[in-house]
Amino acid sequence: MRLERRGLKGRIISLEIERALDAFLLDLIQTGGGTAQIDFAEPDTIIAIETFGERGGIGLLTRPLRERYPFVHVP
Repeated sequence: MRLERRGLKGRIISLEIERALDAFLLDLIQTGGGTAQIDFAEPDTIIAIETFGERGGIGLLTRPLRERYPFVHVP
């Protein structure tokens, strides 16, 4: 989970949102009977969220996508 914030300084704290969403998604997966873990070194999928003021977008960056297109990365 990576959140890139542009605007809303002081109203949205990226690290806090990332941690809260990580915990929420892990709990949701476990409640549904699945298993998951967070791996920052070699993630299977990165959930990338970017906000632009009051607007935002979300994307899934899978390992095959990142391997095929090396310019696709998250800072």
